[in-house]
Amino acid sequence: MIRFHFLNGQIVPASSACLPISDLGIGRGYGIFDYLQVRQQVPLYLSEHLQRMYNSCRIMRLPIPFDEEELKSTILELIRVNGMEDAGIKIIVTGGHAGNGFQLDNPNVAIQVLPFGQARQDWMENGAPLISYYYQRPIAEAKTTNYMVAVYLQDQVEKAGAVEPLYYTDASVRESSRANIFAVYGDKLVTPAHHILQGITRRHTIEWASINAKIEVRDLPMEELLQADELFLTGTMKMGLPIIQIDEHLIGNGKPGPVTRQVQKMLQQYESDYLASHKLASTSMGS
Repeated sequence: MIRFHFLNGQIVPASSACLPISDLGIGRGYGIFDYLQVRQQVPLYLSEHLQRMYNSCRIMRLPIPFDEEELKSTILELIRVNGMEDAGIKIIVTGGHAGNGFQLDNPNVAIQVLPFGQARQDWMENGAPLISYYYQRPIAEAKTTNYMVAVYLQDQVEKAGAVEPLYYTDASVRESSRANIFAVYGDKLVTPAHHILQGITRRHTIEWASINAKIEVRDLPMEELLQADELFLTGTMKMGLPIIQIDEHLIGNGKPGPVTRQVQKMLQQYESDYLASHKLASTSMGS
């Protein structure tokens, strides 16, 4: 059971972790967050997630008052006091109290501990559909708390039995509401370059493909995307999730392909190696 969160410098009971209604995160939806997972009490890719969080704060002009080492220590302490082997960690930084409803103030900083989550196993094994939606996320390079369109579309997503919406513009497909997308053409991977969130799992996949396949990071128009042999999503909970259909259009032969399977195995191995190295480092420090 989750008993504690972090709020503005203190670990507090979960029932006490509340923001004032004058906060810009509530009144105007102004804030950023980052999400990572904990496996076997190890926060996965913690430095990478914190670096991205600080970049989001910089873009959104949110002067977070805690340095990286303080947040690392806090996250480890939250794992300990909640007694959880596996969990989700959500770091939230809001615009703070706004006397006039618009002016940024000292941000509120919260770290929420969540149950561990992952993509549905049947989707990972058999593939899943997306629905498309013409939309560009504002300030897309920051991981903001603005998920209004994704929430608005949730009924349509559920009716279609889909994972989530895929956003696109005239120039290019961008990203799904909670993941990055890759298209496969033979042994070549293509992923959108601009006006997207730079995903941690996306980065690992690009690094792998630069050695083991061919990779192009560029604009990817929707009509080109639909001609792909394979599609897959990458994200913290979507580690190579196969996409076999967009709207009424079948992708490839409608089944997960061999490159997607390689990416899934690579990301699983990457996580296993990370866990092994960080648990060994922790044991060495303890001794």
